[in-house]
Amino acid sequence: MLKRFASYAVPAASLLLGACGGPEAVESPEVPAEAPVATQEQGLSSITVNDFALPFYVPPRIAGDADYAGHGPRMDINFEFEVRNTNELWVGMFIWANETGGRDTRAFGGQWYCVAVAPAPIVSVTPAPYPVSDFYIGAEFTWSYTDTGHSLDAWSFPQLTNNTRMVQNITCVGDTSGNEAGTKTGCSAVLHDLVISY
Repeated sequence: MLKRFASYAVPAASLLLGACGGPEAVESPEVPAEAPVATQEQGLSSITVNDFALPFYVPPRIAGDADYAGHGPRMDINFEFEVRNTNELWVGMFIWANETGGRDTRAFGGQWYCVAVAPAPIVSVTPAPYPVSDFYIGAEFTWSYTDTGHSLDAWSFPQLTNNTRMVQNITCVGDTSGNEAGTKTGCSAVLHDLVISY
């Protein structure tokens, strides 16, 4: 039983993004098909994706007026992995921006991004808190905060010892000095280096 291990680094911009399309806005994620399990006889290869960037996304306003008016918003951001067609790795970023203080301005939406297309079925993604077969259960990373001013908000998330944290940093706009719900409030993010085994 000879195992084959091949690994190479691919800049995120040069991946086969055209093969699975560009960003995709959706109301709710689709449930992915269960990924096949590799055996020792099959061998494993891997792709390394460095610092994959999720561009700034502004979710649409779904309630209230367009101004948070210094009342938050409370921002809840979820990141989810999904394997499509057995060999495409996608990441979704979902943002809830809810006005605080008893007011009702709200924005919500999600965006899916194709990270990579492997030449064979994906069997694992690292870092990830769950195996590929459990990606559909829920978010692989979440972050929440309440905005308290008009400045840009940013956080860094160092990798954990058990190598399960997928998000490296998040940058968000919450409240601004004018109307922002549905036009300015949103987030961008950068993922930690991903190793996709197939």
